Amino acid sequence: MILKPGTIGGILFFVVAATLPLWLLRGPYLQGIGVTALIVASLAVAWNIVGGLGGRLSFGHAAFFGVGGYTSSLLLINFNISPWIGGLAGMLVAGILALLLGSITVHLRGIYFTLVTFVFALILLNLARTVSSITGGDVGLSLPLIQPSFGMLQFRDQINYYYVALGLLLVYVIIAAFIIKSPFGYRLKSVRDDEQVARALGVHTNQVKIQAFVLSAMMVSFAGTLMAQHGLFIDPGSAFGVDRSVEMALGAIFGGIGTLWGPVVGGIAVVAIGEAANNALQDVFAGADTLVYGIVLVAVALWLPGGVASISGLFRKKTGKRRKPTSQEDETESMNKPEAVITR
Repeated sequence: MILKPGTIGGILFFVVAATLPLWLLRGPYLQGIGVTALIVASLAVAWNIVGGLGGRLSFGHAAFFGVGGYTSSLLLINFNISPWIGGLAGMLVAGILALLLGSITVHLRGIYFTLVTFVFALILLNLARTVSSITGGDVGLSLPLIQPSFGMLQFRDQINYYYVALGLLLVYVIIAAFIIKSPFGYRLKSVRDDEQVARALGVHTNQVKIQAFVLSAMMVSFAGTLMAQHGLFIDPGSAFGVDRSVEMALGAIFGGIGTLWGPVVGGIAVVAIGEAANNALQDVFAGADTLVYGIVLVAVALWLPGGVASISGLFRKKTGKRRKPTSQEDETESMNKPEAVITR
């Protein structure tokens, strides 16, 4: 079996990432940044299912991130339930909320869908601040430090969190790769490209949009569980805040929206750039990462509208070299055409 270049590159990426704590990310501080970067990359991959493949820009996915984090945290604090089980419970709650919100917003397009998801996250943010007897309010909740073990998702060393986060990213990339090449993925992209044409060809567009929204929300939810366990702390601002929604969307957009590896690269780059900006400018002014995020977003929009993933294409265009598509790529291209959309 001959592996495709993309598959080989993906294998190399995870192999290199698995070795980073041994020679580059040495020490708890750098490994902690690595954990955060991998989680944000996972969030970007999950968000990309709706925002990239589905073409529906959600700025309220922090709602599902917070639901996952708070559900697993409350189950751990009050009932000593493992975060693995609590994370699955959080995915279920997030899926139900996404099903309800997706059903309400299924007919909304463009900025209207974006605004509704944004407001939904704000509602949960204010609700979490109000019911302080449950959520701890703005003070937040400190998770109990139990005997470190894989079963309780608590470890003494950052390197263990790193490999759990890397495993989560691997699972999410596999899910995204399967979706991209599946009939569901082709239907989802057909809805993104032209919903009316897709509907005319027999695609159940509302069903496809809701399914993608629910799946994306559930994936984001479990990442929220891992983030809460990593910091052993959760509060409304970090769980439901606007910054969280922007972070995962920016990761996908910066890397290459609608692609498989773009959100991975973009999510890691967003964290790396933010940390570098804070370390370099923290003595000058606060919020340096926000300023840098804005500059990066504007730069990508102006010079790399297709994200970092489009650099190779731009290089081939400038050099005048075009690679002849393989027969499999020809087949993929033909399946992307409206007349080839799979309706069942």
